[in-house]
Amino acid sequence: MEIMQLISNQWDVVNIKKSNLPIMVKMKISVSRCKTIMAERGNNRKLTPNTVIKYKREMEMGNWRPGASVIHFDKDGVLIDGQHTTAGAIAANVPLETIVFFGSTEEDIKVLDTGKERKAKDRKAINGIDLSETAMITMRFYAQSLRAMAQMPSSIEDAMYDKYKEGLEFVCSRMDSKGNLGQTGTRMALVKAYYHYGAEMVERFISVITSGLPDKDLGLDARDPAFALRNWLLIKSAEGKKRREVFSRSLFAVRAFEEGKGIKRMTRELGASFLPLPDEAKYIPRPEILKVCC
Repeated sequence: MEIMQLISNQWDVVNIKKSNLPIMVKMKISVSRCKTIMAERGNNRKLTPNTVIKYKREMEMGNWRPGASVIHFDKDGVLIDGQHTTAGAIAANVPLETIVFFGSTEEDIKVLDTGKERKAKDRKAINGIDLSETAMITMRFYAQSLRAMAQMPSSIEDAMYDKYKEGLEFVCSRMDSKGNLGQTGTRMALVKAYYHYGAEMVERFISVITSGLPDKDLGLDARDPAFALRNWLLIKSAEGKKRREVFSRSLFAVRAFEEGKGIKRMTRELGASFLPLPDEAKYIPRPEILKVCC
């Protein structure tokens, strides 16, 4: 495929044949043209469906920014970098607005691939998201437990942190993130409880976890669910507990505590769907399967 075919109505702006390569141009590429590009692309890596879905969702929401993405073609007009971006536009069925480099080489791409992806904490600083690192780790763990993180666009991830920052900071500011009792799963269970049972109940639960004294208001003595959870976390520490197990059993303890029921041992577990967060489906989109798009 010739480069002239790629730029279509931009031909009068940039005459490729009279230009010294490489050149850069901002373009809007139709879905049909994206399909052609993908069909004729060079020796690219195998597509990662999660990445394509992440870009697809960003484009569907209208959050895609042309200046934030660059795709590269070699001197013959063959795509050598940007296949996930192009495939995302196909999956979303929207034209791709992006910056295009013509005349790039495989050597150029090797250098580009050594670049470091911006992490959530970096975006937090840039976007002014007022959230502690512990709170971000806690929320990210929950999204991962729902298998939503791999397909989550950056804009939704930032919105998720902002949506639940009140509950996250309430819990994380009261629980030490170090040691056996500062488990991510326990913190997240209490964040969910914060939105369902209120701050007072969560405060009492945390008081038991941190002090080692059963809650007097329950009158359950050592069978206090929060006290039982504390002992379980300490006893099981040497066995390398899995975070999801801690999360699930912490949810069980939270429910029993709120209901005023005593427990003898931590034997029950609850799934992540228990005590859903407000507007959870909106801010933590569930995984989807990538339909054949290219």
